Amino acid sequence: ELDNLFVHSDSFKSLNYIDFNGDVESSVRKHIEFILSLSNKIILPSFNYDFPRERLFNYNDFSCQVGAIPEFYRKNYSCFRTFDPMFSLIKNYGTSQLSNYQSEVCSFEQHGHFEVLTKKGSGILCYGTNIEVVTFIHYIESLFNIDYRYEKKFIGKVKIASEILPLSYKSHFRPWGKYLNYDWKKISDDLKGNGIMHSLSKYCHVIESRKLFLYWSERIQDDSLYFLDNKSCEWVKPKLDQLGRPFVQSDFEVLSND
Repeated sequence: ELDNLFVHSDSFKSLNYIDFNGDVESSVRKHIEFILSLSNKIILPSFNYDFPRERLFNYNDFSCQVGAIPEFYRKNYSCFRTFDPMFSLIKNYGTSQLSNYQSEVCSFEQHGHFEVLTKKGSGILCYGTNIEVVTFIHYIESLFNIDYRYEKKFIGKVKIASEILPLSYKSHFRPWGKYLNYDWKKISDDLKGNGIMHSLSKYCHVIESRKLFLYWSERIQDDSLYFLDNKSCEWVKPKLDQLGRPFVQSDFEVLSND
């Protein structure tokens, strides 16, 4: 049994796991009750990708853009959301202090919200989804300052109730305008072969996240391009060799004044 469970979900592809009766609201509730039967401490992604474009984070009223299950949960269950304009997490346990205003946010910092998944007893559930959605991969990349992503900062505002406050958001991003993708088949096969990911069906997988953290950390230190597919490596490796350093934003983008 897992102490806490991070759940990536797709309510459509997981319909065969519940007694679906055609009513959307009751079906989503059944999904949630099933997930809660697996662990009473759950974490759901409440990701929203609008901030870099709009530069406004409406903390009290921002939608979850990654599926019906987390959006329904945050509206109808007791929970809180971590303070992050892009990679906010819904949690039904812990302290709501994580929801407090911060003037500077870095989603994948070493001691941030994703660190809980490095601890023993933590798990990741792909519920109606596959390994491709597991955001924890970006925490690993950030932790090891992976060379093919670069840091970007966005200056904007946050609205909390009727108050408008300054907000600086920083994260690492893939090279703008360039092909960059992961070798998901290799990644998936390696996790299954090492007993880290257990597949219950085509679209349901349970991952022991502590083992995942240790395994990916080892692989990424052995080969910094381990996650990337061949097409990505064909241009990333020569470009890194040519530069003799990690990518920076100005390699791919015209920098603005903010």
